Amino acid sequence: MGFTNGAKFDLNVSGIAGFFGGDESIAAMASVNLIRYRWLLGWYNSPGNYFVSRKYGIIAGNRVWDGLFPGKDYTPATILGLDGQFGPRFLGAKMGTSIDMTGHLAYLLFSHRKDPDAFDPLHHNQNVGLRDSSSPPSTTVSVSAINPQQTSRYSYSVTMVSMDDSFIDNAKLTPETDDFVMDEFLKPMRVMSFIAAFLTIGFSVGSAVVAAVVWHDYFCCIAISIGIICNGFACLIYGSATLRLFSPRILYLDPSKPIPGDGILVRENDIVVLRGPESKIGTIKRGCYELVYPEKAPYHRVGFMSILLVFQAFAQIAIIPVATLRGQIIFLATFALSWLYNGYLASVDREKLQFGALSNVLGLSMPETVNFSTWSAAVAASTFLLCPSCPEDWLRQLIPNNVPVWIKWRECMVKAIECRTQGGEPTFDLPPGVDKWGTDDKKRLEFQLQNAKVGYDWYCRYLQGDKMYCKHG
Repeated sequence: MGFTNGAKFDLNVSGIAGFFGGDESIAAMASVNLIRYRWLLGWYNSPGNYFVSRKYGIIAGNRVWDGLFPGKDYTPATILGLDGQFGPRFLGAKMGTSIDMTGHLAYLLFSHRKDPDAFDPLHHNQNVGLRDSSSPPSTTVSVSAINPQQTSRYSYSVTMVSMDDSFIDNAKLTPETDDFVMDEFLKPMRVMSFIAAFLTIGFSVGSAVVAAVVWHDYFCCIAISIGIICNGFACLIYGSATLRLFSPRILYLDPSKPIPGDGILVRENDIVVLRGPESKIGTIKRGCYELVYPEKAPYHRVGFMSILLVFQAFAQIAIIPVATLRGQIIFLATFALSWLYNGYLASVDREKLQFGALSNVLGLSMPETVNFSTWSAAVAASTFLLCPSCPEDWLRQLIPNNVPVWIKWRECMVKAIECRTQGGEPTFDLPPGVDKWGTDDKKRLEFQLQNAKVGYDWYCRYLQGDKMYCKHG
């Protein structure tokens, strides 16, 4: 039984045209600002663009557009998931800075610190770090406190990330702002992504041509062509925004001697040790991503493009029911392939792409992580790594307990840090003055001092590049 214009059966796909695959289409469209050349490859009949229009229409930022596309008035970067997350607490070792809640960039670093694949090698400097470049790119090791055979339900991690002392190149900053243009630091599309894109585009364009030239089904051709044109221009307009990194400027009295910005990001059981100049660590603390369109707000082109996508959805609803059966089937086939391609794009971890670009700009070293079985050992290790200028305040913020055991422990740690900075070898024996303590308190203090020694011993071996602490986890 062949397909003819007089067939009684009519496959009515008008109920799903434009309202199918919305989540995948939104996620795929969000990649146009994170993957190089992606904005040029949108010429296919994509489903779900009605939902894309509702998402991007909020960006337009005008009373008229707000009436058509209601939603909270956030920045384009926040709406598209490039900003808006809150990062962990930051403690500065040299400057004494304390920030209870950092921003999106610190969130990215903290979230992807244990994922070596997130550290994009595009412009990556692998020779940055505390040790020489012979150390492996990403390491994780566990250190048990006191007893090597001891196991713990909890793991307290310390991750080291370093940055070189070079400044962020001011020549690449936009002249009117402090924004750092990110285009050259974004990952290009992979070969397989190009192949998938051209197959999807070719199938949509070829289907429209076959429908018009071979089957003379002009309604099907028009419906597919509307989808191709609308989605293609949507990628061009929405992708015309430039991704920029806002980096707060640091004024130096002597540019040849950058101010160290060493510190830690801390949340729950995890510590990330940051070593580098204030110009770069300040970017992690207070910087953010921005999406800047060629025109100033309100973004009328974005608003008109969103209306065009709404037109696509309703035009296809009106046109496709009058197409032939085989025209409707081929139209649905273009939707199906485009939906699969959008799903492929949606599967890309956009946060990982954001962090990869950030690691390229700042020259982040590959992370090295050590896991301790006690919090006091993790605190001791990070404290010896950074030698804070005011160790007493530093330790009080990490371990705020005011019981006698912890007060005395902090005093012992302060003396150990001072001894280390003067080139001596600290000891972790019970200090004088605790003879009158009860047996339980003395045992607790001795236990915590031995935990501190575990952190110090690891620190010494780490500086020496002990291969025991350099194996892959």
